Amino acid sequence: MTNMPKTACMAALLVLGANLASAGTTRQSRLNLGPGAVLTVVTSGGSVSVHPGTEQQVIVNSTTHSGRVEADVHATPDGKRGEVITHVLSQQGASADDLRVDYDIAVPPGISMSLSTATAPITVQGVSGDI
Repeated sequence: MTNMPKTACMAALLVLGANLASAGTTRQSRLNLGPGAVLTVVTSGGSVSVHPGTEQQVIVNSTTHSGRVEADVHATPDGKRGEVITHVLSQQGASADDLRVDYDIAVPPGISMSLSTATAPITVQGVSGDI
């Protein structure tokens, strides 16, 4: 019976540590999209900044602010479509900041984009594709 409080305390510390470790984590993803491809970005919170890239790939830097959310970044094998989608893993007890993903996206010329957010500010500068 005396081990129960220690076990509960250790479990709580492990969960807290996992959440702190994932806070402010930035991941870089690269998508091989060809000219005329469409990049779709769907997020509920955070910011989206799109600017011209210097490489022939789309480069997505996604910063999550907790372990309750993830950024799913992928492209079709033919390089005609790419998607950047925010997935909420757990909303229970989460603040709006916990569910936020900030995106910094560099796109080469000729990529069209569809950007959709619920509350995220969007900044697009100097890109040449359709938006």
